[in-house]
Amino acid sequence: ISTEGRFLEPEWSLEEAGLADGSTVTAIVQSATIAASDGAFAVWCIGGHVVTWGDSQCGGDSELVKGQLTHVLKVQSTGKAFAALKSDGQVVCWGHPNFGGDNRRVQHLLDKAQDIQATRHAFAAIL
Repeated sequence: ISTEGRFLEPEWSLEEAGLADGSTVTAIVQSATIAASDGAFAVWCIGGHVVTWGDSQCGGDSELVKGQLTHVLKVQSTGKAFAALKSDGQVVCWGHPNFGGDNRRVQHLLDKAQDIQATRHAFAAIL
């Protein structure tokens, strides 16, 4: 994390990251963590990236939201969907719509979330 609070991608050059001689950065070490639905898995790793696999009806296919799954702090799962909390407070959901996999109707309310929790059929965000 830069002194301005920006996440730095591991593949960036010093110039791309905006770092110069004397710049200060903070390293955050975290291990990969996994969440599971009834038929799929989501792993979020160093750098806040998410990888999914398994039954697409259970959240195993995150291709539609792949570009949004950066700087992820936490992932929760219901029976057939996943929700990711990003460092900027946004919440990204994917998977079966009846299990919380489609949050488009409330997305405008989910830009400053502090935490997310899940039940078997739904997600909740703490704002």
